Amino acid sequence: MSNQIIQPGQLVGVNPRYAPNMVALWNAAVPDVNYAKGSRGSFNAANITDGIAKQGRYKKFAGGTNTNTPNRYYLPTVGEGSAITIIWYGYCTSTGVGWIMSSNDSTNGIYQVLMNGALVFDVAFSSSAGQWQSTNSAFYSGDIAVFAITFDASSTANTPIFYKNGIPFAVTKNTNPVGTVRASSGLLSIGNQTDPNNVGFSRQRPMIGGLLGLAMLNRVLPANELLSLSGNFWQLFAPRVSQIWTLPPIINLAGAAQDRAAATGNLGAGMALAGAGQGVANAAGQLGMGLALSGNALADATAGAALAQRLGVGGTAQADSTATAAVQQTLSLSGLAVALASADGVLNQHVGLSGSAASVSIADGILKLDLHLSGTALAAVSGTGGLATAVSLTGAAVADSTATAQSRQQVTLAAAAQAGAQAGAVLNVTATVAGSALAAALAAAGLSGLADDNALTGNAEGTSLAAAALRASLPLAGAAVAGVTASGGLAVPVPLSGVGVSVAAGSGDLTVGFSAQALAEAWAQGDLTIAIPLNAAALASSLAQAYLATAGDYLLPAVGRYGMKNLTPLAAMHVLTDHYGMASLTPSYTLQVLH
Repeated sequence: MSNQIIQPGQLVGVNPRYAPNMVALWNAAVPDVNYAKGSRGSFNAANITDGIAKQGRYKKFAGGTNTNTPNRYYLPTVGEGSAITIIWYGYCTSTGVGWIMSSNDSTNGIYQVLMNGALVFDVAFSSSAGQWQSTNSAFYSGDIAVFAITFDASSTANTPIFYKNGIPFAVTKNTNPVGTVRASSGLLSIGNQTDPNNVGFSRQRPMIGGLLGLAMLNRVLPANELLSLSGNFWQLFAPRVSQIWTLPPIINLAGAAQDRAAATGNLGAGMALAGAGQGVANAAGQLGMGLALSGNALADATAGAALAQRLGVGGTAQADSTATAAVQQTLSLSGLAVALASADGVLNQHVGLSGSAASVSIADGILKLDLHLSGTALAAVSGTGGLATAVSLTGAAVADSTATAQSRQQVTLAAAAQAGAQAGAVLNVTATVAGSALAAALAAAGLSGLADDNALTGNAEGTSLAAAALRASLPLAGAAVAGVTASGGLAVPVPLSGVGVSVAAGSGDLTVGFSAQALAEAWAQGDLTIAIPLNAAALASSLAQAYLATAGDYLLPAVGRYGMKNLTPLAAMHVLTDHYGMASLTPSYTLQVLH
C-alpha cells in the first residue's frame, strides 16, 4: 500500500477493525485530539516544531533537560489494561535520554517508552517495576518507520516484543517485575514523560526525533497485523469519504455493534458479528442472508415474500426468522439458545441444540422438523396441516408433537423424560423410554405400536388411548403401569415383570397376557380371552358381557361352559361372569367365584 501525506481533517475516526481495542490514537496533524475517545487534550509546544515528509506531517522534539516548560502533548485518561500494544510512527536520531510516550496513574508512570542508551520499555507493577531494553541501532537510525511494542502484563513471566516495520527484535531484561500491573488512570504524554521519578530521572526529558502518529490498544497485536500496519500506519484511522456508499456484500462488526440492511427489492448480505451485536435484514421482495454470530447477539431476518436464512449462533443468542410465504431455515445453536421459526405457508427446519435449549416451530400449512436435543431441553412442534417429527432427547426432556390432521412421531427418551404425541386422525408412535418416564400416545382414529419400540423400563408408565382400534404391545419392567383402552377392538399382550399393574378395557373383543408379580384386570363388551401366566403372589380379574375364556402355561382357569382347572401356588383368581363351572383346585390356592 503506497504512503500518503495526511492533512488535518482528513482522518475522522478509528478503523472499525481496531475500534473495540483502541484506547489512544494520535495524529500529529491534529495533535490535541484522541481519535479513540473522541476527546481533546492539551499541549505545550514551545520547543516543538512542525515538519513534513513524504509520509505526512510530523512533530519534531529537540530533547534537552530543562523542563520548566515541558514540551509534550497530553491526551485524557485512556485506561490501557494488562494487555498492551504501543505503535508509533516516527524516528529517533540519538540514544540520549528522552521519552517517546508515557502513561500514568497521577503518581507513577505505568507504560513508558524512552531512549536511554537503548530503546527502553518500563512497566509499573504493584511492588516493583519491570524494565526491558534493546540496544539494536535500528531503533535510532533516524529513518521514519513504524515501531511497536507488545506485552501481556497478566503474568510477570511474560516478555515484551519490540518491532520495527513488523520485524521483531531481541530484548534484554533489566529488572524483574513484582506484583500485578498498575491500572492507568491519568494522562497520556506524547513526546515526553509524565512522571519524573519512576525510572530514576529527576527532570522531564522529551525525545530526540519526531512523531507522525501514535496508537495504544488493549490487546496484543500479532506479527502479521503489525507487518501490515508497517506498510500503512494510517489504516488505523477511518478516512472521511465524499462519495455515496453502497452496502457491501460482507460486513464485519466487533464489539457493541449493529448491522442493519434494508431494501425495497432484493437484499443479499453476508454478515459476521462479534461481541454484543445485532444483525437486522429487511426486504419487501426477497431476502437471502447468511449470518455468523458470536457472543451476545441477535439475528433477525424478515421478508414480505420469501426468506432463506442460515444462522450460526454461539453464546447467549436468539435466531428469529419470519416470513408470510415460505421459510427455509438451518439453525445451529449452542449454550443458552432459542431457535424460533414461524410461517403462514410452509416451514422446513433442521435444528441442532445443546445445553439448556428450546426449539419451537409453528406453521399453518406443513411442518417438518428434525430435532436433536441434549441436556435440559424442550422440543415442541405443532401444525394445522401435517406434522412429521423425529426427536432424540437426553436428560430431563419433553418432546411434544401436535397436529389436527396427521402426526407421525419417533421418540427416543433417556432419564426423566416425557414423550407425548397427539393427532386428530392417525397416530403412529415408536417410543423407547428408560428411567422414570411417561410414553403417551393419543389418537381419535387408530393407534398402533411395535413391541420392540415401545419398551418401558424402571419406574415407567405406558398409556395408549384410541377411539377406534387399539393395538399396543408394551413390555414393562420394574414398578410399572400399562394401560390400554379402546372403543372398538383391543388386542394387547402386556408382559409385566417386577411389581406391576396392567389394565385393559375394550367395547369389542379383548385379549391380554400377564406375567410376574402383577395385578391384571380386563373388561370387554364382547369376547374376553385371557392368557395369564402368574408367577408368585398375583391377582388376575376378568369381566366380560358375553363369555370369558382363559388359557396359559401356569394358570389355566376356564369359566362358563368350560370349567376351571390348574391354579399356580400362592395365587388368587377372581372371575365374574353369568355362568361358571369348577373342575379341580390344588392345595394352597384361593379361588373366589362370584355369580
